Amino acid sequence: RNNLTDLGGIRFSIFSVLYLMTCYQLYNFKVVGKKLFAPLVALFVVLGFITEVLNPMQIDKNLFYLVIFYIISPIFFIAQGLVIGMVYFSSISKQFAVD
Repeated sequence: RNNLTDLGGIRFSIFSVLYLMTCYQLYNFKVVGKKLFAPLVALFVVLGFITEVLNPMQIDKNLFYLVIFYIISPIFFIAQGLVIGMVYFSSISKQFAVD
């Protein structure tokens, strides 16, 4: 692969910065964080599946793979679902200040 034309790393970097900024905005109860969090999670899921279909990972299925993809990754998605539930469907949603 040519690293100059590989945009996956650039997209992931931009996404990561935007995701971390959104999480910080959620931490500070800003409306922009509330509005961006669920779409970013959905975008992550969609882009993850598209990337895996177009360019499957070529890694050994060792203990590292098992821990990351069968333990850490599901915990991460459950945590994101809990955050979305709290942000939109609990009394916490009333604490977001209008920008």
